[in-house]
Amino acid sequence: PAPDWREVGSLPAFEGRVDSLAFTPDGKALVVGGGGPLAVTAWDAATRNKLWAGGARPGGVTGVGVSPDGKLVAATRDLTTDLY
Repeated sequence: PAPDWREVGSLPAFEGRVDSLAFTPDGKALVVGGGGPLAVTAWDAATRNKLWAGGARPGGVTGVGVSPDGKLVAATRDLTTDLY
C-alpha cells in the first residue's frame, strides 16, 4: 500500500525557481537549490527557520547534495560544483 502522505507544513517563498532538494542525513535540515540571488538555502525541517543562504551564482544551481556526515553541501550547475 502507498504511504499516507499529507502536507505537514511549508517553507517561506524561495526567491526564484526550485530545482533540487536534499535532506541532511539526520533529517533535521532541508537544502533547497534553484535560481535567485541566493541559489542555495538550508532550512530547519522542524521549525522551518532559515539556517543558511548563499551560493550566489548567475543562473542559479540545478542540483544539491549533502555529504553523509551532513557537514558539506554540494551545489552544481553546468560543469561547476561548489562545496559549502
